[in-house]
Amino acid sequence: MASHRSLLTSLLALAASLASLSCTAHWSAIVKYSDLAAPGEQSIIAGVYLAALEDVDHSFTLEDSLSAIRRRLGEYTQGSVRLPGYWEDSITDEIKAALADSPLIEPADPRLITEVASTRGLALENGHEGGGQRRLWLSRPGFNNDSTIAVIRSVELGPSFGLETVLLLARRPGYRWKVFHGLVLGGYIS
Repeated sequence: MASHRSLLTSLLALAASLASLSCTAHWSAIVKYSDLAAPGEQSIIAGVYLAALEDVDHSFTLEDSLSAIRRRLGEYTQGSVRLPGYWEDSITDEIKAALADSPLIEPADPRLITEVASTRGLALENGHEGGGQRRLWLSRPGFNNDSTIAVIRSVELGPSFGLETVLLLARRPGYRWKVFHGLVLGGYIS
């Protein structure tokens, strides 16, 4: 009888262990890396901005004030970063280190954004009074200890939408940055 209880306890412990493993998302399931080599002369910050602008396919006005663009985004902004609870602890720890490196409220270097945008063929204006219909504000990025994980805040406004996200990026040394996840802080579509 005692051996049956011991066997049953062992089986239940094994089942619980397997269940907890299946509920944890590992690095390879979450983080996707670029296979493209980074240009040798490109700084890691420029590489982050290049990856952040990867899906931008239109010209825009680069906002110079987070408060001005967030006023336009209005009540739709939640503003707090919450990481998924099912991610492996090591991923969460690296992202938290990157978040601790930057409060994500300092603006990006407009000269660097202009340079990166021009390599992508994007035209942009600077300042919150610019005439472009699409507006974008990017923060200074934050990095983990070995600069293989980065975070950057992006606030984009269009004629009928607004979206505030924190982009999570990863790279292998010597390769380009790639956005692997976006955490939506707020937004709207009208």
